[in-house]
Amino acid sequence: MLDEAITLEQEIKDPDRAGRVVMLYCTASRLGSLEAQYRFGLFYLRGSGVPRNVAFAANLFSLAAQQGHAKAMDMLEKVNLRNIDLPACML
Repeated sequence: MLDEAITLEQEIKDPDRAGRVVMLYCTASRLGSLEAQYRFGLFYLRGSGVPRNVAFAANLFSLAAQQGHAKAMDMLEKVNLRNIDLPACML
């Protein structure tokens, strides 16, 4: 699932057509993939394929960072975690 999302993400040139990638990252995130949580957070931070939401991004980075994902830890320093919101697909 994660590999498919990464491959699709690299192939998609138009961020508005990223729906399948977003769905795959969300599912993999919900199943505990740290890399998916980090990459899903990047989508929310950039507003690629989803509405830009820094709170969602920060919380996804936080989930991955708490389990040792180094890049997610770096991203937490760049965003301000103010609340505990996650995308509906994660709940």
